[in-house]
Amino acid sequence: MERKRDYPKCFNNNINAVIIYDTLTSNYIEIVKTKECNDFFKLITLLLCAINVYNTDNNIDKIIVRFKRYFHMHYNNDMSYFISLFHLILNKYKLFFKDKIKNENDLNLLLNNYNSLNDWIINGLNTISSNL
Repeated sequence: MERKRDYPKCFNNNINAVIIYDTLTSNYIEIVKTKECNDFFKLITLLLCAINVYNTDNNIDKIIVRFKRYFHMHYNNDMSYFISLFHLILNKYKLFFKDKIKNENDLNLLLNNYNSLNDWIINGLNTISSNL
């Protein structure tokens, strides 16, 4: 009997996140052990869970608190500011993976799913922002 795969919290909400996680943990354990990859998984967990919180109980205040905690901020409640920061950070991680993964097939698979995940996250955050 096959053991159920354990994913970071909220990853099961998005197939692209699952594919990225599976690709990295199956083929690139040396990358997974880096601080950058660990930070990437934490960020994706934060964003996927934030969208999940919004979709399940529409609690925008809880989301803002989590984002402020992530950035160690006490004063900013501007969702568009958070979205622009997350977009920049996600692009930074994309460049990190492009630099580290040399297998062209794996890189294409990762980047296609990364782009889809990025679009899904930014669209989800824009939806949250539009309902403030």
